[in-house]
Amino acid sequence: MKVAIVRQRYVAHGGAEQFISRFVGELVRQGHEAHIFTHRWISGQETLPGVVFHRVFLLPGGAFFRLVSFAVFSHLAIRREDFDIVHSFERILTADIYRAGDGCHREWLNQRRKILSLWGKMRSWLNPFHWATLLIEKQIYTSRKTRMIIANSQRGKEEIIRHYKTSPEKIEVVYNGVDLQRFHPDNFGRYRDETRRQWGIDDKDFVVLFAGSGFERKGLSALIQAAGLLRRRYLLSPFKVVIAGRGRRERSLKLAKKEGIAGELLFIGAQRNMEQVYAAGDVFVLPTLYDPFANVCLEAMASGLAVITTRINGASELMTGPLAPFVIVEAYDIERIADLMFQLSDPSFRAQIGQRSREVAERFPEEGQFEKIFSLYTRVRKNKAIQL
Repeated sequence: MKVAIVRQRYVAHGGAEQFISRFVGELVRQGHEAHIFTHRWISGQETLPGVVFHRVFLLPGGAFFRLVSFAVFSHLAIRREDFDIVHSFERILTADIYRAGDGCHREWLNQRRKILSLWGKMRSWLNPFHWATLLIEKQIYTSRKTRMIIANSQRGKEEIIRHYKTSPEKIEVVYNGVDLQRFHPDNFGRYRDETRRQWGIDDKDFVVLFAGSGFERKGLSALIQAAGLLRRRYLLSPFKVVIAGRGRRERSLKLAKKEGIAGELLFIGAQRNMEQVYAAGDVFVLPTLYDPFANVCLEAMASGLAVITTRINGASELMTGPLAPFVIVEAYDIERIADLMFQLSDPSFRAQIGQRSREVAERFPEEGQFEKIFSLYTRVRKNKAIQL
């Protein structure tokens, strides 16, 4: 098949970006032709056999101009050629298959309003980026030209149906997969000591990991407040909160100083070798305000870590049985987060939970996810042929 893949930035860091890169590799390995429609990619990738890059023009300016210009210009660029499948990982005007990896923007705005001040709500309402996103989102969720929508959680599917009345038959739930070899408990022996040494962290320190870009949405403030409570109420020491990803550090540091734990925070930025990061940790915490499916949670589970996250994170749907107590109802249930972290400070208990996490992750290999998407390609292509 001749397949168009649409992604605004085709770069190395970020869970979605790495997934798309591996997916395209498998697409080409199976003999298909991949055309990447993107504004930016890593130099040298254009020489990859079986992959053709098409640069999509973006208007200069803020997020509003990037969103609208990419949606329009990618649509115009794709129309110049015939493709068996147009598969978009971005909100654009038309696609055969849209992977709703970013979830439902209308739902995110609803959740965000819960923590915004009155002024913040007014600013959000007046922001043209949100209005444009909602219009484009409505187009792709309701258009007849969108033949299939891939949701990465059951919750995500239900949100799309609730907000846009999309037919349930048009939405396929395909949970994220994980590279079970790269993210493996054996990494504790391979990387733990050296990674901690590089960070200046002692082997006896209890290390809480957080990973995600966009600290507000991912709930870093809730984690910092819970870590402050961990120090005051449970007198747990020594511990460190290691933060991977991109976001506004100033606000987080100000809150950490208020909580008296500024010295316990360590920002390490975006990381390509996340398997080494997980190996250095003791527990992974992501009290996200909204996340269709945080792949970092599945990676941490595959690495043998206990995970604490919120019910509104699609990845929580995998956390059943012994893992269910580590799914919190509200992101800002600070006392519950602190209590769960304290429970997991017991090495033998967190080892049991970590083993169960790995067992769950083994049910979601990345190869299985790829095969499910390829089967959707076949279905959509057949339907297109029938309609022609």
